[in-house]
Amino acid sequence: MDRTGEEIVERDKRKPSVKSRREELYIKSLQRRAEVYNLIGKTDDALKDATRALIFSRNSENLNWEADCFLELSDIYGTISRYQDMEKNAKSAFEIYKKLHNKKGEAVSCNNIGYVQYSFSNYTEALKYYEDALKIFEEISYRQGAASILINIGAVQDSLGNYAEALKYYKSALSIFEETGNKWGMAYGFNNIGYIQVNLGNYTEALRYHKSALKLREEIGDRQGEAYSLNNIGYIQASLGNYTEALRYHRSVLEIRREIGDRRGEAYSLNNIGYIHARIGNYTEALEYYNSALKIRQEIGDRQGEVYSLINIARLNIERAEIKTANKYVNRALKLAKEIGEKEILRRVYVALSELYLHTGEYVKVESYLNSAIVLAEELGSKRAKGEALLIAARLKSVKNEKLKVKSGEAERDFEECIHIFKELNDPFTLAKAYYYYAESLMAEHKEKDVTQEAKKYLREAGEIFRRIGAKRWLEKRKI
Repeated sequence: MDRTGEEIVERDKRKPSVKSRREELYIKSLQRRAEVYNLIGKTDDALKDATRALIFSRNSENLNWEADCFLELSDIYGTISRYQDMEKNAKSAFEIYKKLHNKKGEAVSCNNIGYVQYSFSNYTEALKYYEDALKIFEEISYRQGAASILINIGAVQDSLGNYAEALKYYKSALSIFEETGNKWGMAYGFNNIGYIQVNLGNYTEALRYHKSALKLREEIGDRQGEAYSLNNIGYIQASLGNYTEALRYHRSVLEIRREIGDRRGEAYSLNNIGYIHARIGNYTEALEYYNSALKIRQEIGDRQGEVYSLINIARLNIERAEIKTANKYVNRALKLAKEIGEKEILRRVYVALSELYLHTGEYVKVESYLNSAIVLAEELGSKRAKGEALLIAARLKSVKNEKLKVKSGEAERDFEECIHIFKELNDPFTLAKAYYYYAESLMAEHKEKDVTQEAKKYLREAGEIFRRIGAKRWLEKRKI
């Protein structure tokens, strides 16, 4: 029938032009290569490819490609802790996806914005964006996406110290991954549940979950995931004071990460090996590993990792009484931490500064930085952070009491509270340090026989732990 004069809608059945197809392949190739570069720590190359892809997508006037490029750039900036740039690109992607009614793209963009807020410890804002993303994924019945967001909401609850809530979200995500047969997701779920068990001090349970994650990752050939699982098992062994075993795991992780070209992961492994050497008193080896980690982190632009390396080097030098060197590194860490703005990073820097000035006897500065650390510990809801702050506060009060020749129960209360926390966390090394400093304080402030006996008891307990875990430098230096 002749339908002349009638306006009709037709599906365009023509094939895309060869030029259009080539443009798409080129842009997608740049994006995928940027993704790979980002995974293996070559972030400068990743940014170059993602930026080129964005320029070509804009020239092609294809909004979907443009939004995808903004999202890729957002991911890369997140990797190197450039959170403002991460958020800016995620918001650009979100606006385009919204215009195109691309719900999945909207949700992924919300997730990235939520991650920025999470990184700045703005947990209420992070939850808002994560919940928006979850709602969209549920509306479009994208269960894998919903499970990933449930993991992220669980991470926020974990950071707030709401471990029961975090477990609920992690287990909900795990159920979805199990129902859909997603072994990668299942391993991710097991990993995060194991992490919660570590925070609760349930190391046997934690090991069970991390070993389940490791088994799945080995089955599917996820080498990067294997490294994460082995790293976490090594962390547990170190927390229990099994340093020889911990070193074995971390060296295996280092080997895998070098094999797959994961430079960011390599730096983390070098840092962890250095940390164990520092705990057992092998300071020269520790410093070598810390410096190797720092060098990689500076090369790949991992600013968050760089701060952690600077803090570790500073604290090691405080322990060695190399105060000038410690001061240089901790102030570099402070400058960078302020630029990043993440609360946990700032808290760790303030703790290191408190320790530094406690060593030099600059007590006004100790109080200033310690108060800042305490505020952040409360905001973060971290039991470990509270314990660390209480230990420094107790040492400060004890030193001041000794100088003023006064007796005060405040230092003792702080010592007892932090000892209780470190027992709950099942952290033998820090517990032994708390015992040692408490004994030192009791002997300085009191001369009564019964108090001296109590101090000797704490010294014995500290010595037993240091011997068991092999912290030889503490034993030699303190003559325990």
